[in-house]
Amino acid sequence: MKRLLCAMALVLAGPGEFAGAAETPIESRAALEAYLAAHPHSPFDALSPGARERFLYALRFNERGLVGMDPNELADELDDAQIHAVLELFGPTVLTYAPPSRAEETQSLERRVTKREGLGPAERRYTDWYKATRDVPADAPDRDARLAALFDSQLGTLYAPSELRRVDDHELRLLRVAARSVALRTHDQRHVDAFHRVFEERMRRNLVSSDDIATLRELLLAQRRFGEARGIGNKYPTAKLPPLPNFSDEIGDASGVVTVWRLDPAGKRLTRSAVDVAPLQIFVTASCHFSKEAARDIGADAVLGPLFEKRAQWLVAAPGDEPIEDVRGWNAELPRTPVAMIYDRAEWSFLPHWNMPTFFVVRDGKVVDSVSGWAGGDPRDRAALVAVLKRTGLLGAE
Repeated sequence: MKRLLCAMALVLAGPGEFAGAAETPIESRAALEAYLAAHPHSPFDALSPGARERFLYALRFNERGLVGMDPNELADELDDAQIHAVLELFGPTVLTYAPPSRAEETQSLERRVTKREGLGPAERRYTDWYKATRDVPADAPDRDARLAALFDSQLGTLYAPSELRRVDDHELRLLRVAARSVALRTHDQRHVDAFHRVFEERMRRNLVSSDDIATLRELLLAQRRFGEARGIGNKYPTAKLPPLPNFSDEIGDASGVVTVWRLDPAGKRLTRSAVDVAPLQIFVTASCHFSKEAARDIGADAVLGPLFEKRAQWLVAAPGDEPIEDVRGWNAELPRTPVAMIYDRAEWSFLPHWNMPTFFVVRDGKVVDSVSGWAGGDPRDRAALVAVLKRTGLLGAE
């Protein structure tokens, strides 16, 4: 959701100039394996061995081509030209999702790195954990618990202060990524403590990045420790964190209420409000690039736009789990399809999963029908959504 260019990394030519560029887009796992077999040298060589293994493992394909990837391995290790060289292998649509490079910051912060041909013991454990987490289905009802159990069993012992002192700067960053990931999912104190121990070790080595500080604030926000979260910006001014809004909550500990945080048009106040889930309506679980594409396309649609303005609510995760600044940007760009931030996932347990985007048609707090997915304006996505809306009576014949 994170920053070493390995000493073995190659300096690549610009996009389209590398000798191993794919003649046709790689659109399946079989095509990827064939490309790797035919090109012993390719843009993937710019990644360190561990990052390459993780990036390739996380790629997900369906009949439409590449539909899932983890951009963080690219952003942390490659410059912008190298990132483009990798992603253009998968076609022009994928290239539009190129993340901005963080490699310069990664290199500047990772000074004590052990040179090795492959993965050291800590990175091997991290990579095995990373791959295991990708095998947990996104819609598994116990997903968070399973991810937490994997962290505890495969990585937990590495977070003792004495163990953290033994790893090099590269491995310490990876352990930071893992602790951040699980802590933001579970909010469990032992996972928050794991992140804090990594933060303290990075402080000891003078390696703390702006992302470390932003994560510290995110964890406080996720625990609704709003005053302490606000103080992080003052304590670490060099991180230049965006200002937090004021939080207004008059609902408090009321039970049996489904609630969201709504951002005012100025982006300066989040107000908690109740949501009536009895009427027939649409809830969209959002956040990713595809969600934003869906919101943009639907807002401009002559048929769907007016319906969604009246009967739909776009939802993202709670403060800390979702960057408030992203909500500010979304609502400023897409005022016809604004997002609200949920207060607590437990209040929304009637939504069986949080795949993005998923369009849930709900009545009386129960899901009547649903459909997931939106990619690049594919007309099949709109057709599937229209079919659900017609089946549930939200949309008549066009």
